[in-house]
Amino acid sequence: MIPLIKANFELNKMIMKRKEIITLFWVSMAVSMFFLFCFYERQESGKLFIYHSDLHDLFFCIGWGNGLLNNFLNKKIPWSEATTKRAVISIVSIVVVNFILVYFCNYINFVLIQKGATTEEFFPENTIT
Repeated sequence: MIPLIKANFELNKMIMKRKEIITLFWVSMAVSMFFLFCFYERQESGKLFIYHSDLHDLFFCIGWGNGLLNNFLNKKIPWSEATTKRAVISIVSIVVVNFILVYFCNYINFVLIQKGATTEEFFPENTIT
């Protein structure tokens, strides 16, 4: 029972704190509003709301993933101990994590919300030949 409690305690150290989540919420809201008003044509209010919620969810999901990754890397490889190693691992891991998160967000948006494609179209069998 003790290893389970210790593993749960270690996991809680890597999860984002409430203050970080609130900050992430407002930053993703501001960024999505910026992109919405600067790069989208005028739409009817229903479509505008859907676009805004999609953008907000996308930025929130990516920010959440990057925050968890940063907390994990801070715990495993502190900046003060191995700066160069941490920088290289951070860059590589951020690229990999963001690739997965953007692919996941696009799947949620295009397949589940907009129903513009099926799962088979989104994940074709012959992508790697």
